[in-house]
Amino acid sequence: SFLTLNICNLQPKPGAIMSEQNQEELDKQIEIFKVKKLIKNLEAARGNGTSMISLIIPPGDQLSRVNKMLSDEYGTASNIKSRVN
Repeated sequence: SFLTLNICNLQPKPGAIMSEQNQEELDKQIEIFKVKKLIKNLEAARGNGTSMISLIIPPGDQLSRVNKMLSDEYGTASNIKSRVN
């Protein structure tokens, strides 16, 4: 299945100490699972026309710049909607 997470072989037996390598592999598998689950949820999301957007903010980007960009887009969308109705 798309969201298969195979951690059975990575889990330590009760009382056993997990090696750092096994812990890193388990963490990696969990992160992969989370990303795949997120992708599946995003694929299932639906909107009406322009009611949904995807926003990707690069690390270190100024949130004030992103906020201004979204405000500008919202204003543009409102103008288009008011002309159509």
